Formats: sequence, C-alpha cells, structure tokens
Amino acid sequence: MTKKIFSSALILGVVFSFVFSVNLAKAVHSTESNTAESSVTSITLSSTGEKDIAWTVNGYSSKGFKVVWSKDPYPTYPLGENDKYHYYSDPNKRADTLETFDGEGVYYARVCEYLGGKCGVYSNQIKVDLTDQSSEAIKEIEEKAELLSENKLDDILSELKELRDVVQEQKNEIKYLQSLVSDLSALTSRMKEAINNFITYGVDENTKKLGEGERAAVMHSFKAAFNKLPQDQEDLTDVIKIANGRWPTRVNQEAENRAIEKFKTIYNRHPDFDNPKDDAAIKIMAYGLRQRAENRNLESEKAGIKIFKSIFDKTPETTRDWNVMQAITYSGATR
Repeated sequence: MTKKIFSSALILGVVFSFVFSVNLAKAVHSTESNTAESSVTSITLSSTGEKDIAWTVNGYSSKGFKVVWSKDPYPTYPLGENDKYHYYSDPNKRADTLETFDGEGVYYARVCEYLGGKCGVYSNQIKVDLTDQSSEAIKEIEEKAELLSENKLDDILSELKELRDVVQEQKNEIKYLQSLVSDLSALTSRMKEAINNFITYGVDENTKKLGEGERAAVMHSFKAAFNKLPQDQEDLTDVIKIANGRWPTRVNQEAENRAIEKFKTIYNRHPDFDNPKDDAAIKIMAYGLRQRAENRNLESEKAGIKIFKSIFDKTPETTRDWNVMQAITYSGATR
C-alpha cells in the first residue's frame, strides 16, 4: 500500500514537473517573441530629396514598418481621418516614396514599428513638400512666361488650339486693363500686350478654363500683393504660378503681415506656420492663389461669402476681400 502511494506520488510529481517545464518553456518563448517584436527603441526619419524618405532603426521590428503621412501633424496608425499609410513587412526596409492624396502641398510623415494592428515606437516627424515642383513643371511655366513676355501669341494660341480674336482683345483692354492701371503709358507696350493677352486667352489649359474674369482677378491680386503690375518675365512667371495655385517665387512681407492680421480676425488665434492649412490661408490671402479650374466649388464659395459677411459685416468688395474669401473657402484652416 505504501509503495502504491509512493509510486502515485512519484508519477504525479513527474507529470507536474513536465507540465511546469512545458508551461515555463512556453512562457519563455512568449517573452522572447514579444521581446523580438518590440525591441525597437528608436527610429530616425529623414528626407532624401523631393518625395523620397529614409529611416534608420535602433533595434529590430520583426513585422516590419508602417509609413504614415498626412497634411495634419502627427499622423498615426490606425489611421486618423486624413492619414494614409504604406505597409512594409520586410524588417530590413529602410526607404519609401510618398505620393499626394489630399492635393499638393506640405505633408507630415512618420514611420513606426508595426506590432500587428497597431504601431509601437514612432520616428520623429518630418515635413515633405509634395507640391509638384519638378523641373519639368516649373520649366513649362517659365516657358509660358517667356512666350507671353516676348508676345509670341501665335505659339500660345497654337498650344491652346484657339484663334486670335482682335475684337475681344480690344474689349478686354477697355474692360480690364484700364481698370488695372490709371496711366497705361506707365507700362511698356510689350508688357501691356502681355497682360492683355494673358487676360484674353490664358497660357495653358488651366488658365484657359479659369475664364477672363478670373485671369483679370489674378492680375489684380498680383498688383495688390506687390503694389505694381508685372514688369518683366519673372513677374509673369509668378502671375502664372498664382493662377495655377502655386506659391510665387517673389514674396512681399508687408502683404503677408496684412494676411496674418486678417487670419487672427477670422480664426481668433495666431497662425501656426507648421500647419500647412494655416500657411496656405496666409499665402492665399497675401497673393491671391487660385483654385485650379476643376477644383472650384461655387457652393463652397457661396458659403465662404456668408462666413466673410458674418465676420466683416459686408460682402467682399476689393481684391483683398475676395482673396480672404478664397482663403476661408479653400485653405482648410479652422478656429
């Protein structure tokens, strides 16, 4: 009887020892797995030119990385409302190329270690300018400005597939050009023709679609920002950039300071220049950047006029007023 009890106890002891050893091994394996998955202590992200980014890692991420970017600061995974991501399962992945998904402009980017359904350690945040500033795009604008400056109207009309309308040119000179400058003799004949040709025809598909009124408004915006009409090819380049919603090359701090004061009135706060939407609002108000023709939304502009009126107790009247309305409508800045 004593032997049977001893044998049973011995068997139970062996079984308990085996089960304990198995559980211990599982626990150790689980701990080792978690450690392997979560061994990243830091990630350093940097821009390597235009749309390209690269990162270094201190540690090891067995499930790879999520690259997240957005026009809103500090994008995350799982995604925020306006965020996008790329997933790379390769633990050795160290570079990526970003693309626009919320229009051109400055995006914020981060990289994180992927833990399966969520992120662990995040990298530092960087800003990546996804505005199409490729040499070809800028070169095209500069070429259009050169044609305009040298009054090579036939070349412009050939590209636009338009015929010359001398009668319309004369009408626009009376309707728009004379309202832009009280003394037309102050303009060289070449620049006078260049401005009138831009208003009458545009220089590319987008400015063609904008229409005469909007093209004239671009000239008014340039004049309001720089206190002059275009004087040379570089000025005309900035006019075309503004018409296409691009930042001009030249800046006027006085115009931007005025815009900052308007911003504070509209949004009851100072602009955050690290926020691309605030920065866009300032640039639109200062220089009159236009929406591309296909992106204009007249219903949104009607709402923007109502907001303008509620703030300033009047409807937009001057060029600067209309630029403020455009910023309210399209910049995305909020109180």
